[in-house]
Amino acid sequence: MNRFKNTLIVRLSICIGLALPAYFFLMLIQNRSISDITLYGYAQYSVFVFMSLVVMMEGHQALSLFLEERIQWNRNFRKRLSIELLATILSTPLITTAGYYTLYHFVWDSPIWVPSAILYIGLGLLISTIFMGFVNAGLLIDYWKEEILRTEKLEKESIRANLNSLQSQLSPHFIFNNFNNLDELIDVDTNQARTYLHKLADIFRYVIDLQNQQVVDLEKEFNFLNDYYHLIKLRFNEQLNLVFPDLNGYATMKIPPASLQLVIENVIKHNEISTRSPIQVDMYFHKELLIISNNKRAKLTPVVKTGLGLENLRLRYQYLSNIEPIIEEDDYSFTVKLPLLNIEEI
Repeated sequence: MNRFKNTLIVRLSICIGLALPAYFFLMLIQNRSISDITLYGYAQYSVFVFMSLVVMMEGHQALSLFLEERIQWNRNFRKRLSIELLATILSTPLITTAGYYTLYHFVWDSPIWVPSAILYIGLGLLISTIFMGFVNAGLLIDYWKEEILRTEKLEKESIRANLNSLQSQLSPHFIFNNFNNLDELIDVDTNQARTYLHKLADIFRYVIDLQNQQVVDLEKEFNFLNDYYHLIKLRFNEQLNLVFPDLNGYATMKIPPASLQLVIENVIKHNEISTRSPIQVDMYFHKELLIISNNKRAKLTPVVKTGLGLENLRLRYQYLSNIEPIIEEDDYSFTVKLPLLNIEEI
């Protein structure tokens, strides 16, 4: 409602702006000089043109409001446009002719010149069509904005659904890997296995809390990784060494939750970790990347690939942004470069 009250001033201003120079246009088409202009004639002509323009403009405004309750642009565009154009074609000649006839016959007592009347009707149709577009532009822009918002909402809902689907894979994946670790540890040291189980329960609570989050602060993620590191050290002691970076300036940057855990799990899964074959994982920042690099010690027994680790991470990055993790590998090292996201929760 406020939109139409506010645009009333604009509509009247447009009519005034078109009416004021109209008398000079009349002098031009009649091939008359500026000296023929009289203040009285200028005032009369401008008032009649202004009144005709207001009738056209407000007629379109009233028609637009009337049709909007019955035939909305976003429901039936062609039908609405046809009615608006038909109303313009039928009403404009009547309004233009009425104003022209009243001014020339009753006010100026001048004869009606048919070519001039036809010219006014043509100009009236052009101006009236522009007015039709103007009064409906606000509605069309509103529909356009609503459609953009609706599309964005659907896209976000789709992204959220896909992310939730991917993240729902993390818990089973996490349990599967760590139960394997626990199974191996039971055969070696039952006391450590018991401690491992208690730590695992605490960390699993954190993983559950992450299920409804698409991104987390880097500081929070590294706190989680530190807890996870304490857990895996119960199994590997000093055979697996993680070098943590300084978070200065990076603490509030975002990454998908449990990203670091997935990368470290991938290191454990694909490398032989022992006293003779220790693994070191270096983590450091370079521009907008968190780089995680480890030396390679290939396992003697084949590793079953589930596709839930780094592929899961890649897909989550794909849904969150237009950048993906970079994976580099050679004979001696394996490196994962995680882009740091400067975004909020979806």
